[in-house]
Amino acid sequence: VGYQNTMETAKAILRDNYKGGNFNQDYNDMVKVIRDVAMRTKFTAPEAADAARFMAMAGLNIPMIKSAIAPIADVAAISDTDLGLVADKMTNIMTEFKVAPSQMRNLADMMTKTFTSTNTDMMMLAESLQYAGPMAFASGQSLAETLAMIGIMGNSVIQASMAGTTMRMMLQNLYNPNKNQAKFMQQIGLRTRDANGNRRSLFEILSDISRLTGSNDTRNVVGNLLSGKDAKNNLDTFDAASKLFRVTAAAGGASLLGNIGGLAELIAKIQGASGNSAAVSLAKQNTVAGMWAQAKSAFTEAVVKVFEDTGMQQYIKGTLKSIIDYLKQPEFIKTMKDLFDLIKAIGSVL
Repeated sequence: VGYQNTMETAKAILRDNYKGGNFNQDYNDMVKVIRDVAMRTKFTAPEAADAARFMAMAGLNIPMIKSAIAPIADVAAISDTDLGLVADKMTNIMTEFKVAPSQMRNLADMMTKTFTSTNTDMMMLAESLQYAGPMAFASGQSLAETLAMIGIMGNSVIQASMAGTTMRMMLQNLYNPNKNQAKFMQQIGLRTRDANGNRRSLFEILSDISRLTGSNDTRNVVGNLLSGKDAKNNLDTFDAASKLFRVTAAAGGASLLGNIGGLAELIAKIQGASGNSAAVSLAKQNTVAGMWAQAKSAFTEAVVKVFEDTGMQQYIKGTLKSIIDYLKQPEFIKTMKDLFDLIKAIGSVL
């Protein structure tokens, strides 16, 4: 029942955006695809319906949903997260970084490689990107580098919204520094733009900070850049930055600067993660827990098919309509009044 209700919502949205062809045939083909994918992983028909609804709400059409559902289901299976919720988060990230629906598998590979290689999970990454994504994309950061920085900060337990606000704050400070920040950058020879005036990537800038200052000065450099204090007055700048930015910017900067080598390695892993999500999902499917989940999914699919193919749905709808009609009749209302009067009479005697 819940499945039918959710799919009707998705169907209505998809119909409004449909162009050409036979809508009912294309829609039914899509339904078969999403239910087959859900059952192949570990999800039920109602969960597949949730995913379809979220994708339709995000503006994906029928062909887009058919190509996107498999990588989304793989990420949900790997991360042990609700399928509809993952569909919602993945389409949000797709929109933030202008990822084409046809590239959803590439997005799934990068997300999977990040949360399986760092102290983060799918929902933490999604929350981080919710805060950092718009500024990261607007400033020209690649998705791979953005994910890698969030992952490295996650290893230092700077996670979810904290990692997102940290990265957003660092971008704002580095690309639009105040007077003292700009003075400090000039003192250490740091450039945030190339010879043509284009923004350099945050990874390149952090690599330069590490190279220009050395590990012994990292603490002071982070404090000066993020607090905007004069470079000469740098004894307590880390503490000042932490207080000014609620700790997150200075702590995240220190984490990234202290792990430049690891950050570079993780970026390379994420960029080369093609096929990762499908492979990890398949491995999970072949475990005892994975096969048990598929068995439950197959049972639910069978129940839904019986509900659809045997006329059970029409029978239940007819029965409910009869009940509704009866409840509206004056006779029923009178019967209810008589019952309440009887209850009141019994209560007064007791």
